Amino acid sequence: MNRLNTYLKTLSLRAWIAAGMGIALIPLVLIGVISFLSYHNNIARPFQDELNLRHRILMPTERINDELWKLSSDVNFYVRGGLESYRDRFQIAESRVERHLGDLDAVISQHARFQPILDDVNRQWAQVVSAAAQVAPGQARVEDPELADFEQDIIGFARSLAGVVDGLRVMQEAEHDRMLRVMRRIEWAAATAALISIVMIALSIEVIDRALIRSTDQLVAGAMRVAQGDRDSAIDVRVPPELAAVANAFNAMTQQIVQQEMALSAAARSDGLTGVANRREFDRVMDDMIRQADAGGAAFALVMIDVDHFKAFNDTHGHLAGDDALRQVAAALSGAVRPTDMLFRYGGEEFAVVLGDIGGSDAAETGERLRAAVAGQTVLLPSGLQVDVTVSVGVSVHAPRTTAGDLVRRADAALYRAKRAGRNSVVIAT
Repeated sequence: MNRLNTYLKTLSLRAWIAAGMGIALIPLVLIGVISFLSYHNNIARPFQDELNLRHRILMPTERINDELWKLSSDVNFYVRGGLESYRDRFQIAESRVERHLGDLDAVISQHARFQPILDDVNRQWAQVVSAAAQVAPGQARVEDPELADFEQDIIGFARSLAGVVDGLRVMQEAEHDRMLRVMRRIEWAAATAALISIVMIALSIEVIDRALIRSTDQLVAGAMRVAQGDRDSAIDVRVPPELAAVANAFNAMTQQIVQQEMALSAAARSDGLTGVANRREFDRVMDDMIRQADAGGAAFALVMIDVDHFKAFNDTHGHLAGDDALRQVAAALSGAVRPTDMLFRYGGEEFAVVLGDIGGSDAAETGERLRAAVAGQTVLLPSGLQVDVTVSVGVSVHAPRTTAGDLVRRADAALYRAKRAGRNSVVIAT
């Protein structure tokens, strides 16, 4: 039982639908089988049996009729010539008629409704045999009553048999035509019903496939794309409404995931205090810039910026004021950089700016502009006190076979030379 439950749980939606349709078709199949058996047992087989019965009656009757004309000829030749060979031939024909009558009796004895035919045949045959026994040779005259009685009896018997044969044949042909028409109508009706059933089943399968299975496949495919990292392709399911609602909910969920991923990605790249890019993003950008420059790209420069006397500032005004000062310094630097430049908080009170596609003199001018942007504004503390803040700047330009660490060390060295030179100044690394 547990194995069966486990197996059932592994079946696909198509398998469940196929199983359900199979169960639904069981009554139709049973009705079809029962209808066929009823048709076969009540129509086809009785009709075939009736045809066989009439054929078995007709065959010996026709043979008896054929033998009568031979008997008539043999009797007439016997009367005229008196040859015993004709009498022997009459006896042989008589035995054949008796055999055919036996065959006819074997058939009719099982079907009482044909018994009158058999009784009439036996009666007339007895008359023929009796009349033939009265005929003697040498009496072949027209007025011979014995020969005339024989001729009359055998002709009457033959006509009676011919009438029986014709009646059975007409009855058989009429019944045959009627039954064939009935059978054709039944066969056409059955074929039409079967064809309509097949078409309807095919249509139902197509409807189910379009409305349910294909929509389910699209949901599964969409879920797989999301699982593989594709967040851009929406799932387009419109029928049935239930699956369309699931698809819409899934698309909305995917959009929320995208937004959350973008927010997380931005948070991972941003400094939580100042809002500019953080040290991790700085390392990634520096590696990319080094690779591009080494591959023949444009030169770039690195600017390291440090807030002057920031430890004393924190000691005097407190760390909260220091945080506020760093945010305002970051805002001043952000307003002074070019759109192609990137500003980072390197750590503590130190910032870094990566200058793309720039030479040494232009880098120095940019460093000066950044220094002046900070020095030209007054930092407003939470207490309402306004304080002047300055920065020292070190600039390093990328050179061939220079690593990111080399650039940082050179810019830092230039930065500390600027501090030793009195701060609030810019020094370019040589």
